[in-house]
Amino acid sequence: MTEEEFKSKMRGAFQQLAGGPYESAYYQGFMRGLRKAYYGENFGTEYQDEQWMSLADEGADELRRAKEEGYRDGLRGEPKNSPEVRENSSSRVRVGATGFWFEG
Repeated sequence: MTEEEFKSKMRGAFQQLAGGPYESAYYQGFMRGLRKAYYGENFGTEYQDEQWMSLADEGADELRRAKEEGYRDGLRGEPKNSPEVRENSSSRVRVGATGFWFEG
């Protein structure tokens, strides 16, 4: 991922933080995962990575699961655009060549 792609994805994710609670939690995790994907071992510790990966363990609430899902998707560099995100949000997340945007 280039620096330009990273910055574009971070800007798009930052804009999504104003959504509902689920969407906000998802994109908090997504941004954390995106930083880890871009900076690699220079970002966070192995222990922190394990903590983020285990947020959705059995018994976790919906928002913790959303953060963990976002983190995993951030590691891949692409946000999830699934029915689950749309059902838990007042707006849909769209992905394009230049980043993300809302459809209200």
